[in-house]
Amino acid sequence: MSEQVATAPVLPADSNTARMERLEQNRSVLISVGESRVDPTWDDAVATVPGGDLVQTTRWAATRQQIGVRVDHLRLSAPDGTILAGCLIQCRRILPGMWIGAVPRGPLLFTDEPNLAYRLIWELMRAARAAGLLLLIVRPAEGQEAHLHPALYAAGFRPGGPPISPDATIRIDLRRSEEEILRSAHPRRRTHIRNALRSGLECRSSEDIETFHHLHTASARRIGFPPVWIGNLKAQWEILAPAGLCRLIEVRHNGVPVAAEWLTCFGGTVSSKMKGQDLSKVPVTPATKVTGTAALWAGIRWARSIGAHYFDFSGFDRAAAEAVVNGQKLPHDLPPHDRIKWSFGGEVVLLPQSYFAFPNRLAQHLLGGLALPMLSSQAVRQFMGRLRAAPGGRASETGS
Repeated sequence: MSEQVATAPVLPADSNTARMERLEQNRSVLISVGESRVDPTWDDAVATVPGGDLVQTTRWAATRQQIGVRVDHLRLSAPDGTILAGCLIQCRRILPGMWIGAVPRGPLLFTDEPNLAYRLIWELMRAARAAGLLLLIVRPAEGQEAHLHPALYAAGFRPGGPPISPDATIRIDLRRSEEEILRSAHPRRRTHIRNALRSGLECRSSEDIETFHHLHTASARRIGFPPVWIGNLKAQWEILAPAGLCRLIEVRHNGVPVAAEWLTCFGGTVSSKMKGQDLSKVPVTPATKVTGTAALWAGIRWARSIGAHYFDFSGFDRAAAEAVVNGQKLPHDLPPHDRIKWSFGGEVVLLPQSYFAFPNRLAQHLLGGLALPMLSSQAVRQFMGRLRAAPGGRASETGS
């Protein structure tokens, strides 16, 4: 990793340059850019900053690196080592010599240093050019978009493009009693939860990645999405679980695994990331009809038991979320897995959407006018989805 004391960058004489120069007059800034390595100090800082997310930690980066993704770490620090800003950039090759980069839930500002956002975005673009990235997509962290928006525009970013992380979600506030959480669920879901509690289903923690992958693959076949590659799951488990950042909940019916939830835990929030269900080896009974609900409720209970503040469903239909926030009814064509999330009665949250830029100036010149329609197309969205996962499958947040 390279590190240097930055001097004022040589840029055209515009307002953005003036902001850089004023920042440089205020304090020296150490810039480091290089291959990501596990750094507990950085990860602890991400856990406490507003909007900090697991995907911007070096441990998460290590899970990506283990499955062949290049991850670069940009960090801006004060001379005394205090972290000021930065991000992790996931880089994927789409064709020989052609790379694209993604910054999900970032970049991050750790202080309110005047004009630091402009410096951060300028350094991000410089790092992207040095890495040879054709396209760079960022999705700001929740609560940081207002600070970053002017700097992103000044650097040539524009809103739009394919999502690189959920743009809406549903969260349950766990700082209430279990009975209060249960009362906030929709009546039919409350009935399912109570039936699950009386059903005799066994809900337990598990370390059996092979069984989870079997359940997850069964859900993928039934619902119609590509399953997560097992190498991806193993990388996450090997790196995240020992640090307490990953948990697997398994539901059994008469000793047979029938459903499971893959959870992550970070910054006071437990998130439902993946799930699976296979009822082919058990008879249809009232108990087997609520196995998915049993797995989710077990995850919520576990999250409360460790003192987490929120349970996050890790995604919700954006159009439906906007309708709810605006006081309108849910769309009639809302997918079943999103209806299940909605029925638990959490708060609907709109998240920042993507911004994109072409660090390569020639690409910007040639593709600038066509960029937004192209990047917003369904084909590109599907392609970007495949790039987010390891070879052999796309990470899906589809419910079971």
